[in-house]
Amino acid sequence: MEIQFFALPDSMLVRIPPGEVNPVKGTGIVRRLNELGSVSIPKEMRKKMHMEENDSVEIFVGDDGEIILKKYQPGCIFCGEINDTIAHRGKRICGSCLEIVERKKDEIS
Repeated sequence: MEIQFFALPDSMLVRIPPGEVNPVKGTGIVRRLNELGSVSIPKEMRKKMHMEENDSVEIFVGDDGEIILKKYQPGCIFCGEINDTIAHRGKRICGSCLEIVERKKDEIS
């Protein structure tokens, strides 16, 4: 059974079994590789994916040779914890750091 991989706007990698609806739409944007093999990700796509300069990107290769890029975020943006994290606006934060942020917010209010 063939499984296709697609990167969705929330930076998640999703497996789509054959016969199901493809959630990825073509953008009509075409880029050429430069002499170093690099390709630029259009600004509007970087903005939608919450990608900023110097963010890391994971590269995957699908069964049919498609190249999939995913914003690399291994864990909490504050402490690096990879367990017990939630996503908010493309960033991950763990429960402990969220509690600290909420306490600081209450102190400011």
